[in-house]
This record gives sequence, C-alpha cells and structure tokens, in this order.
Amino acid sequence: LLALRILLGLFSGFGTMSVALVTHGCPRQRIGKAVGTLQATQILSTAVGPFVGGILAHAIGIRNTFLVTFALCSLAFFLVSVLYRDTVPDLTDPETGPVVVSPAGPVSEGVRAVLPRPAGAGRMDDRGPSFRRLLALPLFLPLLPILFFDNVVDRSLGLIVPLFVADLTGRGSAVAITGMVVSAGTFASAASAYLLGHGTGRIPPLQLLLWSLLGGSLSIAAMAFCRSIPSFAVLRVLLGLAVGGAATLSYTIGGAVLPGALRVSGYAFLSSVAMLGGAMGPILSGLIASHDLRAPLVVGGVLYAGMTLHVAILARRSGRFSGALAAMGGEASLPVPPAQEEP
Repeated sequence: LLALRILLGLFSGFGTMSVALVTHGCPRQRIGKAVGTLQATQILSTAVGPFVGGILAHAIGIRNTFLVTFALCSLAFFLVSVLYRDTVPDLTDPETGPVVVSPAGPVSEGVRAVLPRPAGAGRMDDRGPSFRRLLALPLFLPLLPILFFDNVVDRSLGLIVPLFVADLTGRGSAVAITGMVVSAGTFASAASAYLLGHGTGRIPPLQLLLWSLLGGSLSIAAMAFCRSIPSFAVLRVLLGLAVGGAATLSYTIGGAVLPGALRVSGYAFLSSVAMLGGAMGPILSGLIASHDLRAPLVVGGVLYAGMTLHVAILARRSGRFSGALAAMGGEASLPVPPAQEEP
C-alpha cells in the first residue's frame, strides 16, 4: 500500500501543471481571472472530497471507494484528452517591445524615435528554457518564498485546527465542530481565490497581495489567543478570506513577467515550490506544536508579517513593472503620443 501510494504521488503532477495549462495562450489581462477560478475550484474540491469519500466508504466500503476514485480519474483523463486543445502561447515579452529613444532636451521640443528591437532580442536561444533564465526574470525569484511560506502556513492549519478545537472543547462533539470550522475556512479560502483573482483587473495584484498577507498575519496571530470556539471559527473564516487568494495573486504576478515561451516551465517551477511548502507545513507545525499548541499560529503570524514586509519592499523596487502588473499587458516601453511618433 505504501509503495502504491508513493507511485500515485509520483504521477499526481496534474495539479502542478494545471496552472500552466489554463494560462497557456491566455491573454495577460485575463490570467488573474483564469487562475482565480482554477484555484477556487481546486480548494472547493479539497473540501468536498473528504466529505464525499467518507460517505462512500460508509455506504459501499473502502475498497469500492478506490474504484469510484479510479472512475473519476478516468473521466478526468477522458475530458482532458477530448476537450483540451493546445493554443498558440502569448509570446509577448516585456523585453521585446520597441525601443523608445528620447531626444536631448524637453520632449516638447523634439521628436521621440520608436525603433524596432533587433531581431532575436529578448528571445530564447536554441538551448531552450532553463532555470537560470527563469530566475533572472524580474519579480520571479521574489515570488518563490511567498509561495513556499504561504503553503507552509496554510497546510499546517490542517493539523493545528483539529487539535486546537479539541483542546478548546474537550468533549466528544469536537469532531463535528472541527468539521464545521475546517469547512468554513475552506469555503472562505475558495471565495478569496475567486474574488482576488477577478479583482486583479481593477487593482494591481502586488497591492492586493500586500493587503492579503497583512490581513492574514493579523488573523492568524489573533487565533493563537482565542479561548472560545465561536471567536476561533470567525477568525478562521477571516484568515481564509484574507490569504485564500494569496497563491492566486502570486501566480498572477508571475504571469505578468513570464514570457509566453517560458510560461509553462515557469508556472511548473512556481507550483513545485508551493507544493514543497505544503509538504513541509505539517511536519514543521507538528514539531512546534509538540512544545506548545498555540506556537504554530504565532509562527504563522510572524511568517505572514515577514512576507508582508517582503512584498512592501518589492512594491517599492518594482516601479518600472507597475504598469504591467496593473494592466497585465506586459509592455515595458514608454507610451508615445501618436502626434509625436516618427518611424
């Protein structure tokens, strides 16, 4: 059973590649909406899956539940094989736009020259995509710790919330109460992913991410000092609403700086880092909780506060990409008034 479970894990990379699949060929201004819808669907499935699985295990037995899962995986394979079609990727590269040359002196006294960028500039050479090119992209490397630590904290809640609820109740009803608290937090996270993803069309995603992480740091830190189930449940919902869409915003920012030719490998790399953080979360929180049950929540607040500071510094240093992040248009060249253009 252990060997089969490991083998299943080795072939379960579709979740990692799904972000790349839904954004392949997607216009940059729609990446936030596409990723937000995808993330909301994935989060909801994690909430519904265990519930349905428990009902099936009770009704038809555990072994037959595996057969139902096999049927669902086969259906997913059929849908991808029949319905999914590769599209032409968006090859718009922030570094392949025209070169804008300003003359000496005030612009009003001269004429701006718009020159085409030399052929092949800003494009990949014959060696294909590499990690070095990905890490050299602006804002790409700073996204890695955000995705990693966000998933460390998020996955640790799956272990801490049931233990915390049981500690507060101390009764046999802890299981039912835990289910309600976990479900409420999960639905709040799904709503956050959807709303924040769709909100990137009006507000720059970097600004949304800053407020998201700040709200998360305050919510999870307050959870550590709760003494009652209602207050803990309310804060868990607020935490989900605050940071449930943090990963969506990070992927959206990645889409603003990833050229079309590097989008698939770039999103795969980002998703892998996020999954690594998700794998480390329960391990680290378990070690910390063995000393103090409330300590993982405090540590989570510190991590979110650190990421908030990280994003604030990043926002100050990324002024030349603010337009791309706001409009998701990927253009890094300066706007040129039509009346002053000259070939």
